[in-house]
Amino acid sequence: YHNEVLVLKKTIAEMMEKIESGSLAVGDDKGLFESKKIDNIVDKASGDVVDSVDNVAKSVGKLEKSNQDSINSQVELMKTMDERLTDMQDYMETQTKLLLAQTRQRQIHFAMANVQKFSFSYTEHGRQKDSAALVEEVLWLFQKNFGLIIPEHAIYAESSSPMPGSSGFRGNNRGQPVQDETEEGKEAFRNKLLEQLEMLLGVKPTMESTADGQHILRLDF
Repeated sequence: YHNEVLVLKKTIAEMMEKIESGSLAVGDDKGLFESKKIDNIVDKASGDVVDSVDNVAKSVGKLEKSNQDSINSQVELMKTMDERLTDMQDYMETQTKLLLAQTRQRQIHFAMANVQKFSFSYTEHGRQKDSAALVEEVLWLFQKNFGLIIPEHAIYAESSSPMPGSSGFRGNNRGQPVQDETEEGKEAFRNKLLEQLEMLLGVKPTMESTADGQHILRLDF
């Protein structure tokens, strides 16, 4: 296109010189020939300009499409990375829960093997009992991911019970001391039971209170 413009300028300049010198008349055949020559050059140059504009428009369209494709690819990549990150988080959470459950099971196995340690005596329905049997039952339920309803009538007194024959002694037909079922004694039993379980397991179980006044022991996994 640039070359055609230069040719056109040169041709026009030559015609102007000929007209000024009188060697070329505007209306004669030679002048008409030169005029048509200029028209042809102008038409060709105009066509080249149109073609250039079309090519530029096509190039811009291709560039826009390329940019949009690049943006779409980046968006898809971000979606893929987000999905993989979510999958990784789910995997880590699952592995953490599994590891915690395995740790809890090992703790329970150790506690069951040492259930006699830290045991204490308590009273239920006027009978003295050792906490080892109850703790063993609790641990077995924990192993199955169940809870245990704490015996409602179990009580614990830190002070020693009156000995048979003393003025303060009240006994059953077996000669065992009978303690009153006070709320303080029941709460003391629950606290003592939690204390023994925590010492065996290394973690304190949770205790839930129900609307009807019951207390349930659970070990969270």
